[in-house]
Amino acid sequence: MTQIHLLIPKLLSPLTLWNKDFAFTPEPTVISALLANSHVQATKSHSLEHTLFNKLGLESRTELPIAYYRYQLDFGTTPDCHVMCADPINLQAGTDEIILTPESIDDLSKADANELIHELNKHFAQDKWEFVVADSGNWYLKHQSSEAINTAPLSQAKGESVFKHLPQSSTLNWHSLQNEIQMLLHMAPLNQMREIAGQLPINSLWFWGAGKSATLEHDIDALWGDDAIIDIAALTADIPHKPLSKLNELNTGNHIIILDSLYSPAVMDNYVNWEKQYQELEANILTNIIKIAKNKKQKLIINDCNGTELTINHKKSWKFWKKETISLLDLSKRLHDNEIS
Repeated sequence: MTQIHLLIPKLLSPLTLWNKDFAFTPEPTVISALLANSHVQATKSHSLEHTLFNKLGLESRTELPIAYYRYQLDFGTTPDCHVMCADPINLQAGTDEIILTPESIDDLSKADANELIHELNKHFAQDKWEFVVADSGNWYLKHQSSEAINTAPLSQAKGESVFKHLPQSSTLNWHSLQNEIQMLLHMAPLNQMREIAGQLPINSLWFWGAGKSATLEHDIDALWGDDAIIDIAALTADIPHKPLSKLNELNTGNHIIILDSLYSPAVMDNYVNWEKQYQELEANILTNIIKIAKNKKQKLIINDCNGTELTINHKKSWKFWKKETISLLDLSKRLHDNEIS
């Protein structure tokens, strides 16, 4: 049986807390009937990137090779040394923790980026670290160390305490390095000007995606989506990819479709915008995908990229009028209460 894998970050995870804090109850959805008869299981993947690459054959505990392949897309060549993503971020001090601001910093010019990178390279020259920025705006750290480094994707850490997501390796103290970089960037004149102008200062970097080149074994025929991770995964797995606007070309076979419009309002804790985005997602894309899966008798697998996967493959699952329904909120509460294993 062919399969359609839907990766929908933040489909379930924020709903229980929003219901508790704001009495938010999302409207019934087109997938409510499907959910009632789906097989629900826990997964080891807690980010879009890990979920996607696990489905492409990368083992769960293997470091993601994001920087290696993103670098190729940015510079048209493979990196000549070890490389990590070094994405500019903003950190905010909480009562007893440091929070990675959920807003993306996408207003930095190439000249401003080079100014900050010059300071970083001057400071870390003795460690043989080199920071570079691509025309795309992506930042990288090039280094000579071959030790294994375990990191968390930026998407997983946004809006959360950074301490539980910092890189880990045998020789480097990443907590101290993070503090060192924060102090250096805090003193940068550019950041002081950004604060005066009401812009988020770049007061730290997020290091992740330090895996080496990978050979992936999978049965996926195509990737679909508009997120930048699609280009990286397609290059890594050597498979075709298409934008969501081409979903009318979806045929039989095994496909992964990334629908990430819920992610941003969720990490921004904006349940009103989350519901608006979900309604648009359902009306413009999700309903059509369900029809395709039903007509082509394809198994439909929905993954929230936060540890939960729902599989719909029984004939009675498509007979909406003959069974009970379950809401996204009720399913979120069951997951929150650890009723799914």
